[in-house]
Amino acid sequence: MVWEGASRKQAAQAASLSDHGLRQALRRPHVLAFYLAECEVLRTSGKAKRLHRLEQLAEQDDNRNAAVAAIKAAEQLSDIDVAKSANTLTPGVTIRIVNVSSSPAIDVTPRSSPFIDAGDSD
Repeated sequence: MVWEGASRKQAAQAASLSDHGLRQALRRPHVLAFYLAECEVLRTSGKAKRLHRLEQLAEQDDNRNAAVAAIKAAEQLSDIDVAKSANTLTPGVTIRIVNVSSSPAIDVTPRSSPFIDAGDSD
């Protein structure tokens, strides 16, 4: 499906599965994760080609509206990449040890922040 652009039915036949079987398989987390990872590889691998095409469109004089749109699209791609890299959280845990007079309670509820403060008492 990813690399050949096949429909789900065609991909199921190639894998000797029924269409229903492939649909059910895509509901499994590990199968869906693999599928999405392959889609991301495909998207990333075509990025350079798309940038070259945008550059060709930007340099042509036949359709000036297309040239302006290509320039805007190329500029937005770099802005999107910067925004994605700024919002990426790196995995890890931060532990703060705080001296408290009474015995501290440890709160294990998930928070929106990636940092857990053992001294918080909510």
